Parts: sequence; C-alpha cells; structure tokens
Amino acid sequence: MLIVVWKETWKDIFPFSVLCLQYCLPFVAFQYWGGSSLPAKVMIISLLTISMTYSVLVIGHILVHKAWFKSNTLSRITFWMCSVTTLQSMTEYRLSHVKNHHRYNNDRSIDGAEPKDMSTTFLGTTNKHQSLLDYAVKSACSSLGSWLVAMLSVHKGWAVFNKGTKELLGKEGKTASKNKRYMQIERAIVFVHIILLVSLAPSTALVYVTVSFFLTLCLVNIQNFYEHFGALPENKYADSVSCYNKLYNFLTFNDGYHQEHHYKASTHWTKAPLIRRELDSKNQQRIVSPLPALLGMFDHERKRLEIKYPANTTTKNYK
Repeated sequence: MLIVVWKETWKDIFPFSVLCLQYCLPFVAFQYWGGSSLPAKVMIISLLTISMTYSVLVIGHILVHKAWFKSNTLSRITFWMCSVTTLQSMTEYRLSHVKNHHRYNNDRSIDGAEPKDMSTTFLGTTNKHQSLLDYAVKSACSSLGSWLVAMLSVHKGWAVFNKGTKELLGKEGKTASKNKRYMQIERAIVFVHIILLVSLAPSTALVYVTVSFFLTLCLVNIQNFYEHFGALPENKYADSVSCYNKLYNFLTFNDGYHQEHHYKASTHWTKAPLIRRELDSKNQQRIVSPLPALLGMFDHERKRLEIKYPANTTTKNYK
C-alpha cells in the first residue's frame, strides 16, 4: 500500500505528518487563547510563528520541489493544506522559488545589469549585500503589503498579481492559465481559513495573521540571507551555504544541505548526503557554516568568496 501511495519513498510520510499537525495547530491553539495570561499568549504566538516559519522553510520547500504522492489529486490537496499553514499560495511560492531563485541563484550585477533573482541578497548594481535589516524587515513589509492586496481582492476572484508574479507566469497560455487558477483557488482557501479563525476568536486571529505572519516573513528572509551570504553566485559548486549539523538536519529533513540542494534541486531530501560526497570530490572552495542559516549572524568566521572573486572572475580562477 505504501509503495502505491508514495511517489518517491514512504519516508515522505514524515513531512506529510508534520504538515497535518501544523494544519490543526491554529485551531487547537485558539481554544486556549481566551483564558490565557499574557506570558501564555506570547508563548502561543511564538509557537504559531515557529510552526508557520517551519512550514515555509522546510515542509513547503520540500513540497514545491518534489510531490509526495503519485496521485495528482492528493498532491494538489497537500498544496492546499500547505497554503493554509503558510497563509500563502504554494503555487506562487513554487513559481518564485523554482522558476526564479533556482534559475539565477542569488545573482549579482554583471556588466552593470540588475540582478535577476527577485530575492537576491545583493543590492542593485553595487555587488554588495544588502543590510540584514533592510533585507529581512523591509522586504517583509513589501511582501505583507502585496499579500494584503491579493487577499482582499475577493471581488476579482483573488486574481490580482504583482509585477514579479506576472513575469513568472509568462505569456498567456495553457500553463499560465492553469497556474493562475491554482493561485486563485489557494488564495480563496487561505481567505476562508482566515475567516473561520476570525469567527472562532477575532482578536487571536488578528494577532496570528498580522504578528505571526509578519515575523515569519522576516525569519524566512533571514534564512535566505545567510543561506547565500558570502557565497559565489557564478559558481554552481559554491553559490550557497550548507550546514551539516546532524540534529538540525534530522529535525528539518536535511534542510541544511543547501549547497547540495542548489547543485541538484530535483534530488529527494533523503539523498542530500549523497550529493555532498559528489561536491566534496570536486575539490572546490565553498562555504560550510557550523550554524543553521537562521543563526548565521553568529557565524563570525564565515569566508566571503564574493569579495575574493569579483563578478567578472572567470570560472578557471575559482579554485
């Protein structure tokens, strides 16, 4: 039965189980909110924020790269569930992450051209990293604003797309129309989910949708910043930063193998350690951090390959 259900391996039952728990968590947490003390409410919001951040960075990230189920229907349902746990369209996330971020790998300016990665950590044509505060907080504010516009476009069937999303959708056609429809459905599901939460506990839902979601956006940006800070965008062996802490990778389904993931993004999460061996055999300079990306600001010994090798450095000089 397991072989029939799972597309790659039965081990995907683990991230799927986490997704199911995350789906139920807000409803359970809201039941305890009303009579809770202020410290307890802070703990509840912290737990919800951690859960949502984990859902974006780990569960959603796995899901947009590899479907868990052979059934297209089950795969679509997991996208809907993850849209609820992250409060955002997973189809939109897949487009921005797979079609843009993995294509341009946190690129920097070459010959005066603007970077093409919409989430790049580099600032315009300066080839310098943005400040962490600007990247994490200002970008989160912008994302929250775009999200609010999309969520409130009920009268347009949630068919409001910003410039970046329109570019990712590409020219009108069957694929673009399908992705638009999926995004509208997922936004509608998130909207209904929020309305349901508001009906259960209005003040709690307001804090959850504003505070937890905003903090999640900030934390996701911090993660992406330090997954690429100091790395070399032009070198496919060194365009990201990995962390091989065993406990972290056990808890996050090998999320720390980020260089391996960028090198072969289609590889299943269970096989990331095998890609590490392949990269080690290349004998290329690359960055390995002792800390997970969310704690990257404490990695004071990190190498800065992007300073050592300017954007116009030829590949042969990377060794």
